[in-house]
Amino acid sequence: LPPPIGRMAAMGTAVVATFPLETQVDSASMNVPYAQPHEVGTFWTDTIQTVYGGHDGLRHLLPPNQWSWRHSSLLSGWKRSPPKANMDSSVSYILSALRHANRKLVPGETVTFRHNITKILVAPYNKRDEWRIEVNRKRGILFFDIRMTEEERRRFEETRNDRFTYVGYCFEHLATGGSAETPANPNVSFTSVVRTAIGSHGLVIGAEIDCLRAHAPPHPDLSDYVELKTSRVLDNPHIQESFNRNKLLNYWAQSFSVGVPRIVCGFRGDDLTLQAMQELGTLEIAQQIHPKYWNPRRCLAFLYDVIHGLWETTEEDGRYSMCFKRPFNAVVLTRSPDEKAFVEGEWLEGV
Repeated sequence: LPPPIGRMAAMGTAVVATFPLETQVDSASMNVPYAQPHEVGTFWTDTIQTVYGGHDGLRHLLPPNQWSWRHSSLLSGWKRSPPKANMDSSVSYILSALRHANRKLVPGETVTFRHNITKILVAPYNKRDEWRIEVNRKRGILFFDIRMTEEERRRFEETRNDRFTYVGYCFEHLATGGSAETPANPNVSFTSVVRTAIGSHGLVIGAEIDCLRAHAPPHPDLSDYVELKTSRVLDNPHIQESFNRNKLLNYWAQSFSVGVPRIVCGFRGDDLTLQAMQELGTLEIAQQIHPKYWNPRRCLAFLYDVIHGLWETTEEDGRYSMCFKRPFNAVVLTRSPDEKAFVEGEWLEGV
């Protein structure tokens, strides 16, 4: 788990660039192309080991008719489940996956975990959550590092063994063939590393993948991946409105950015039992969402503005912080001369 940060931007820190959220919604710049992602590496990890290559650690989604999902308790095994561990999220894992697959980085690419890309994509509609991303530029590559704000760390510590947090892990466990008698383990994950581009700027993104579709072939690709989500049943207009405005935005951003084509959402009741399931197409979400909620083109245009702006304003071997805080009207890039570089030179050997 990354260390917490203090104030989002210390007094006297030199501002390098500001990326305002007022991206023109109806201009040609809104049609920024996003290249179809393709997989260039994988790794599987738990609290003991990391294994690179292959898909052995990825489970298959059960067809709904093969498990008695309706009214299943999403708290099965909660008291016996290990708490979410402080797992390392260093970009070194992405670089090791590339090295294992004999893939090379290309100058001008940005290397990051998906969490950071999602934060930037949804920023035009985020009026609640502050965040900070550390940025290093080394050997012609931009690297993003995940950093928790104090608020994010507080929420993590408070909820990592919370029953509502466990609900999501339990749904994944049951939906992929796990027994209700066995607790879900939140500390096992499979990560796909994909290569894509926003406009002319290449991206290499590591993303945790939940499972494969039910009848995926022995050698799957991105088209076989499935994201699993949970939400409260949509039984009143207020919850439906929040689901459309917030959850669907995050579902789309997380899946679209790495080429995952489908999302299966389990809807729970107030008693935390599974009441319904629905498959959502990632592209269909963006096509069908009403523009009063959010516009996917605006999200992509802002991601392009930030990535393009970083290449325009950062320098080789530079260390920077990218911050988003109240009043949520801009992402601000500052120098971090006192911050130790998080990318080690030896990590880049062979990639």
